[in-house]
Formats: sequence, C-alpha cells, structure tokens
Amino acid sequence: MGESTALTVTKMVESEAVQKALADIGGDWGSPGRIGVWLRLAARRDPQIYECTPASVAQSITRAAGMKLEPDGIHGALVSYWSKKDKVRTCQFMPMYRGLIKLARDSGEVWAIEAEIVHVGDAFEFELGLNPKLRHTPKFLGDERDVTHAYAIARFRNGGVQFRVCPKQYLDKVERSAKARGGMVWGSWYEEQCKKTAIKYLSKLLPQTPEMVDAIAHDNDTFGGVHMANGDALPPPTTKAAIAAALTGGTPEAEPPVADDAEIMEGAIASTEDNPPKDETLFADVEY
Repeated sequence: MGESTALTVTKMVESEAVQKALADIGGDWGSPGRIGVWLRLAARRDPQIYECTPASVAQSITRAAGMKLEPDGIHGALVSYWSKKDKVRTCQFMPMYRGLIKLARDSGEVWAIEAEIVHVGDAFEFELGLNPKLRHTPKFLGDERDVTHAYAIARFRNGGVQFRVCPKQYLDKVERSAKARGGMVWGSWYEEQCKKTAIKYLSKLLPQTPEMVDAIAHDNDTFGGVHMANGDALPPPTTKAAIAAALTGGTPEAEPPVADDAEIMEGAIASTEDNPPKDETLFADVEY
C-alpha cells in the first residue's frame, strides 16, 4: 500500500467537513487526534484498512459515533473486506462484545455483564424455571473451537440477575448466517463472536437504549445474526423514529424530511471530495 492511499483515507476522515458531520452526529465523541489513533490501531491489526474506500471508512466511523462506541479494538473494530459487487475494498464498523456491555451499563440499570464460553471437558450445568441456576467450572482442555455453549450474565443494580445460554447449534447457525453475507469475522474472532452472540441473546432482557438497539441491528444485518424467537435478524433502524419504534414495538411515525446520520456523512464526504485538504504534511505521522 502506498503512502498516498493512507493519506487519502486519513485526510478524508479528519477533514473539517467530516469532523463537522461527526460533531452533528456524536457531539464531542471523536476529535481528529483520537480518530487518527483509532485508524493507526486498526491498520496495525489489518493493514488493508488503508486500502478501503475513504468514503466507507468515514461511514464506518459515523456508525461508531452514532452508537457511541470507540473503534479502538476493544469496544468496536474497523473491519475491511472485498466487495464482490462493487469490486473495491470497503470498511465496516463492527461492535464488539465489550462494546455491547458498555451500552448495557450506560442504561444506568445494569451493574455488570459477563460473557463466557464453555469448552469440551468443562463442568457445566444450568437450569431454568422458578429456581434458575448456572454453574461452570473451566478445565482449559480444548482449543478455542471446542465449544459446547456460550452464556451471558447480567447483574442489575437492584440486585436482580438474568442469564441466557446459547448452545453450540445456535452459535453454528449464527456463524453460517455471517458467512452467507461474505463475512470472515468468525474466522478471525471466534471466541469474541460467541460471547457477543450470547450478549445479544441476553439483550432482550436488558434495558433498551437507542444505541443498544442500533448496535445489535447493525451487527445482525452486517455481520450475521439470528433472533432466537423467530429466526430472523432485526433490520437496522436508520432514523430516530425507527429506533423509537424498535424500542416500543410500534410502527415508526412519519417524520419531517430531516437528514439522518448517513445523509449527513454523505454530504460531508461529497464536500471533502469537491474540496480536498491541501495540507500535505498534516498527517505525515500516519503509520501504515
């Protein structure tokens, strides 16, 4: 990858127009300096990030801003993939399981969430009903793919506890859903995806916030997910009305024609392409 490609991506994301769009969407969520750090971290994990179309990188960071999740490799990640349809490499934002935990805790009602994987050879039992229980004693005998279950536990500030268990058959179903979309995230982050799947299953019992609904919908739609109740992935809400409807179970009300996050960023990207930054030394410290 040439230096010009890295600079083009970084300049667009850190341009004045895109920064203004990010401020409109996420407030003071991402300064140019922080975004530069996130891009360099992403490029260390996946150098092909700088080969993605600049517009897709900007859109991915917009997605992260809308969910209030940093693409830092802990709460979320920038993932590159080859688009067979468009014949270009594009970028997508992927919420990670620690990001979903953060969003659940941001509701103010959840004290802690943990997610774990059960491997072959572990002592594991659980019961549902009036007296639910879960007991897991890891033995650390198998490799990361010798999985029998994944589970997530939520502890609420009022002292309550909820948990949900995903069997291997369900994890396999979600992995197949991801592969059908052309994604390879399960191959790169298998345990991460298992834990995230368990948290998404548990999320139906958690306080719902717009950011949580949007993060799970985006993850299901982009990287694959199957709803336990009906086998369908939740479509991603793209407007405030759609998010509100998802929270209440209703039908989105008609909204006046106000630009949503995607339209705000598309306008910023178009402005950047029409008026490219002229300072060639501003991002000279970009690592690639």
